[in-house]
Amino acid sequence: MIPHTPCSPENRRPVADVLRDLIVSGAVAPGTRLTEVELCRTFNRSRGPIREAIRVLTSEGLTEPLPNRGVRVRQPGIDEILQTFSVIGTLDAMAGEHAAARISDAGISHIGDLHQRMVAAFQGGDIAGYYQLNQAIHHAIWEASENKVLVQELERLNAWVRPYRFAVNIRVDSWRKSVMDHENILIALINRDGRRLGQILRLHLPGKADVLRAQLVVSPTQSE
Repeated sequence: MIPHTPCSPENRRPVADVLRDLIVSGAVAPGTRLTEVELCRTFNRSRGPIREAIRVLTSEGLTEPLPNRGVRVRQPGIDEILQTFSVIGTLDAMAGEHAAARISDAGISHIGDLHQRMVAAFQGGDIAGYYQLNQAIHHAIWEASENKVLVQELERLNAWVRPYRFAVNIRVDSWRKSVMDHENILIALINRDGRRLGQILRLHLPGKADVLRAQLVVSPTQSE
């Protein structure tokens, strides 16, 4: 079942973008079957844009075809998710190394402000607020790398694993470790120490593998 998502003439976002947001947020759960008829009705679009959206999301790995039955939202296996985390860690490290050499003083100040707000969200137990600020920090580092291909790939991979990335922070000890990592990330940025920043980012997400594996066994679609 797809949540009702009206697409008025004033807000004609591409169907792929809207449906991607619904999948990534967990509003459309893994395993959900999607048919052209249902999507046409939900988005008030013809079959052409719907088929293009399905093609795009399937190419991104968010959906997979069902023989003569439309598509369904993919439910990746735990090993596939953790392997993706490892790739993200490597790309994060590359982005951090480039960012440390290229980021402006204003860029560091902006990330510092985001960091302070993120810490406040942690101290207040605001998981949703923490999640948004955490993602804003990572995205600011990617953008500071000034490598568009790297940014696009990180955005694609992170969108795919977003329902799982923050599941580990349900545990307070893991959440606290994440905050400590971010303290060190900010220090490395301030010092423009690309090597140190790369080391931290390389392990920041993959280092949560054991906690995530246990969490996914209990609740495979829960996210922060």
